[in-house]
Amino acid sequence: MSSERLDTVDEILSNQLENNLGDEDILRKEDIVDSTEEEYPNAMAVYTGGTSGSPIKVPYHEDVLSTQLDNDADVLSLSGVNEDDYVMNAAAPKPHISGWDIRNGSYRLGADVASNESYEDWYELAGTDEAEDVTVIASVPAAADQMIEWRKGS
Repeated sequence: MSSERLDTVDEILSNQLENNLGDEDILRKEDIVDSTEEEYPNAMAVYTGGTSGSPIKVPYHEDVLSTQLDNDADVLSLSGVNEDDYVMNAAAPKPHISGWDIRNGSYRLGADVASNESYEDWYELAGTDEAEDVTVIASVPAAADQMIEWRKGS
């Protein structure tokens, strides 16, 4: 990994907020997996992309979504994404959160987003005129590996 990327990772880590939301602690993974709709009636369930193991169900309450979008935009901004970019989304598909994060975080920064939804349909964009406009590919690791292998074979 380049020293520039490591500097970005260090910057992200140095800006981490305390692990809570106001006066309430964020749920631990075990609490989330065992949570029910009755406990969180105004929440929707999304799933992590499963990058580090099996996808995990995460209840998102409407009050948290704006903060989530701010965080998504901050991470993308630290990665160099800005309003001049055209972002291809190769993150996990709905109901996983990563694709939603990439799409909406990019929009929050004023960037344009390609027509594909996730890593499931990135190949539909490859080789098109729209692909020529892409300046950033935001991806989960498995999809990035797949794209690299595809490129080697083409």
